[in-house]
Amino acid sequence: MDVLLEAGVCCELLANESITNVEYEPDTESRPPDFRCFADGTRLDIQVKRLRSLESRDAKDHFQRRCEARLQFISMPWLLHYWLSDRIQRQDADRFLTHLKAEVGSLCPAPPTHDLDILSYCWPDPVNPIVKYGVSECSRLSHMEVGVIDAYSASNGLMREINTAVRRKAVHTDLSKAGKTFTRPPGRSQVNLVVLQAVWELMIRPETMANVLYGDEVFTFDRLRPGGGGIAHRQTNGLFRSGKSSRISGLVMVPHSWDWSCCRLRGTLYVHPDNAPSVWSAMQVFPDLQCYLPPGWKVSDQLDLPAATEEKGNSASREE
Repeated sequence: MDVLLEAGVCCELLANESITNVEYEPDTESRPPDFRCFADGTRLDIQVKRLRSLESRDAKDHFQRRCEARLQFISMPWLLHYWLSDRIQRQDADRFLTHLKAEVGSLCPAPPTHDLDILSYCWPDPVNPIVKYGVSECSRLSHMEVGVIDAYSASNGLMREINTAVRRKAVHTDLSKAGKTFTRPPGRSQVNLVVLQAVWELMIRPETMANVLYGDEVFTFDRLRPGGGGIAHRQTNGLFRSGKSSRISGLVMVPHSWDWSCCRLRGTLYVHPDNAPSVWSAMQVFPDLQCYLPPGWKVSDQLDLPAATEEKGNSASREE
């Protein structure tokens, strides 16, 4: 419930001795943020939201639950890996499982491997599939269990792109709504934060959010490069790129499992590259947050942040 998430953020603000003048939906604004407060001369506007609008999430979650319940009746020591189309509906789960049980004798399991490009079967047809799936051997099992979900496509690697696009759209909707409540641009005396709690745990993975906010990571392979290998860079489709979502200082992703009653906001603060100077003020207010630094961003001395590396997924946390 949104009210519990708001209550947790409110507890954090009220418990922090450096925070003053905490207001809930200040009546001085026509479209107010959820919270406004002050810390050492800096005004903080905070908008709190829960991320719900992932395409077909309910049907996909239902599909997983039905698989977990019914695969135990298929006595094959295999893992079932699958990809689901966004066209899937709740009733498709039992229909697919009936198909799987009928076809299990004709399936060819792959050997135990970390190469997951094995989704060679399609349902209900290969031209316009709703489910792409494959099985791999797993000697420790006495019956079939769920393996990797929604992680890879059958052959062309598009599933990650599709999933990221869907997640980016969902996050963009919430950021756009939140941004309209921030009347002042971010700066050293103004911090605009969006606190977002995902109802789906996969959303909060750092590599997922980095792709959503900073652009999909891609690799360019150069055979002439000494030592071979690829060069990683990001596409320009992230929500936190220069000139985009510029009213937002950063996004705090809170895990679904966070206990709001502890009065300590925990999660990851993703910094907007345009608004880095306001990061330290936010981390002083929420000392338990981990700070994810944008790709290529160097920690400047004037921000007084703890040292951090500049690799993918780098982070810094406030030292007590």
